[in-house]
Amino acid sequence: EATSNSTVNTIVSLGVVVAILNAVIAIVLSYARIIYSSARDRAWPGVLNQWFTNIPPRLGSPAIPTALVGVVGAILCLTVSVDTLTNLTGASLVVDYALIAIAAIVARITGATRNSPYKMPLWPLWPILALAALGYVFTQQTRLLLTVSLVTMAIGLVYWLLFIRPQGKRAWNLLEAAGNDLD
Repeated sequence: EATSNSTVNTIVSLGVVVAILNAVIAIVLSYARIIYSSARDRAWPGVLNQWFTNIPPRLGSPAIPTALVGVVGAILCLTVSVDTLTNLTGASLVVDYALIAIAAIVARITGATRNSPYKMPLWPLWPILALAALGYVFTQQTRLLLTVSLVTMAIGLVYWLLFIRPQGKRAWNLLEAAGNDLD
């Protein structure tokens, strides 16, 4: 307040609140869309695929995944501190981005990106730098946050090994061009 008056502080604070609200709405919609898309690609048990891909004509959007994300988010907001949620998000992003960097390396080594029109310049500098930076960030996290993030990833891996992988090409395949399913 030494450099501005309370009106400016109020306006800036309101701007921050609106920006955060906008980001939360975007995140809820994106997670709902991820659930919808994964169900469309048969990544859930049968009945869940049907529920999650149901698009009520009146709404024109996947209502059940949107409601699910909203309810889970509300429960977390009411039961977990903002600091913990923020730190858990950060810790899980560290793991996510590390997996992306590892995937870039593995895809190049195995030839999975051989026919891709994009070739990463200065290969393999960027994934290695990312892993080094993320390794440092990883060491700065608390044991609880790392445990929650790693357990979450382990649950996902077990689900993939026991449910997705045995289905072969029947699950988790892009069944139609992206963007055509919610027109």
